[in-house]
Amino acid sequence: SISLFIFGAIALSLLLMSGKLLETNNAGYYSLKQAAGTGRLTAITDSGMFFQNFGEVTKYRQADTVHFKGDTAVDVRFNDGAKASVPVNVRYELPHNPEKLIDIHQKFRSQDALVQETINQVIREAVGLSAAMMSTEESYTTKKAEFSQLALDQVVNGVYQTEAKEDTTKDPKTGETIRRQTVVIQTDEKGVAIRKSPPLQQYGITVTQFVIVMSL
Repeated sequence: SISLFIFGAIALSLLLMSGKLLETNNAGYYSLKQAAGTGRLTAITDSGMFFQNFGEVTKYRQADTVHFKGDTAVDVRFNDGAKASVPVNVRYELPHNPEKLIDIHQKFRSQDALVQETINQVIREAVGLSAAMMSTEESYTTKKAEFSQLALDQVVNGVYQTEAKEDTTKDPKTGETIRRQTVVIQTDEKGVAIRKSPPLQQYGITVTQFVIVMSL
């Protein structure tokens, strides 16, 4: 009969679209669902099944590691003029807060874009500026630990605003005058370092591991 045919057609359509009815949020991930029709965004932070209702779902890893090595290592210039490509390993975690996750998704639309447009830039700027505050030898020896701490501080709390100054010193061996550019951190009237706004804090992203790999 016609009614049986219609019922069968509807049932077949629902079966074909069943992949859009239910979705699973796996452990270690967040799911951002954009509702069909209204476009309303919902962040699913608990693992398990949820109703997709024909909406679009984008997955985000709760935690991930970004490696800056080889061709992607951070290019820096030390205050003695030497240049280097510095390998860096960074592990970060996204916030569990649904509002923060929705804000991230509205700004970037994917985790890859978040890494490239924000995390990548923050790391490179912080490491590059930290390198500019020391010599090549210091980065390997007396200031090796300070290098990582200084860079991490800027990644988490905001990159310093700085100004360049030129210093002149005499080489104790040759007696020649050496000029070198030094980077000075700008401070306010209370002596507190002036920083740029920290984007990772803004989005609720935490850094759980930060390693600068310096080797002779």
